[in-house]
Amino acid sequence: MIRVCKAKSIASGKETGEETKEEVEEDRKRIRDTDKRKVKLENPSQRIWSANEAEAWNLIIPPEQTAREVSFLLSVFRHFAHEGVHEILDLGCGAGRLAIELSAKGYIVTGVDNSPTMLKIARRNADERQVKLRLLRSQLSELKITGRFDAAYSVQDPFNYVLEEKELSNSLARLKSLLRPGGVLVVDIMNFASLYSRWKRVLKQTSRGKNWIIHTRVSHEVDDVNMLWYHRLTTQMVLHGRTRRWKETHVLRMWTFPEFRNQLIANGFSDVHVFGSLREGIKEATTHAPHLVIVATRSPSD
Repeated sequence: MIRVCKAKSIASGKETGEETKEEVEEDRKRIRDTDKRKVKLENPSQRIWSANEAEAWNLIIPPEQTAREVSFLLSVFRHFAHEGVHEILDLGCGAGRLAIELSAKGYIVTGVDNSPTMLKIARRNADERQVKLRLLRSQLSELKITGRFDAAYSVQDPFNYVLEEKELSNSLARLKSLLRPGGVLVVDIMNFASLYSRWKRVLKQTSRGKNWIIHTRVSHEVDDVNMLWYHRLTTQMVLHGRTRRWKETHVLRMWTFPEFRNQLIANGFSDVHVFGSLREGIKEATTHAPHLVIVATRSPSD
């Protein structure tokens, strides 16, 4: 059974306006069409993270957020890694914002993403900052990469795009083999349980910056049986006077902390903690935390 539920947007911005009659009918039609088809646990990755969507994500996250998240990661590395952290793996690196800042601080960073458009922007951003960055294309469920790392992190929900338990298990097992003994893993996922009480049926939001403005309409459907969240975006971006419009549907798995913790332990991780946001000094998560930031380590004797 798929139902419409309230929603939290992925983009920061100002909520504007109410639904029109046409938009309400469009949502109802989507629900009818979805109820008629059999749900498939395949993420339509070939239809998301278009060049436009990638560019929008490159624009909307403010530098203050990036600085705050880098500070959190460095704090985690200091407190939970059993050895010094020098080589870092960024899982779902996107446009490279965190990887670039860490590289600028002297760390050796490898960024992994399955979107070629995101990797292209990440390379452009790294070149502009004149920092070294190793960038590789791979799915989180496969991680066909080489190397050994002292720490790995995944920020802004990439693991919500891993839809099945087997895929998650494969990914975590591969991550353990990529981390050196004593290495630390940080995974940021959405806490859907806390979001239900605050979601709205449809959000219209606007984000602005120098030479750009982005209008986004977000509606959602939830498959309660398979615990999948269908995140539907209709976006208009004006960049340097040029207007672009597009639509994308992102399918995300609504992982719970017990599910993720059990998978970590089953795949050889230990010392599992969960925090409520990517802020240095934040306390461990409560049921009201919007995000679950899970920290685990590979045993130093493993």
